[in-house]
Amino acid sequence: MNHESPGWKGFLKDLGLRIGGAVGAVLLIVFLVFLGDFFNIGFLQSRGGVFVSVIVLGELLFFGILVFAVLQGEL
Repeated sequence: MNHESPGWKGFLKDLGLRIGGAVGAVLLIVFLVFLGDFFNIGFLQSRGGVFVSVIVLGELLFFGILVFAVLQGEL
């Protein structure tokens, strides 16, 4: 078995994915709060509603990306 380190290219890709994921999570929260205010959705105007929505939508996005990666042969 050969366990070589991925080097700088792998490190930068991993770092970019982590930063992109963090920015995406913050944008998801901002988007949900904006939707709650714009459409006057009471569920999204409470902390609990936003929290539950972020968990559900975050998991859906994660599994969607995971399925896409599997179908593309990346995993």
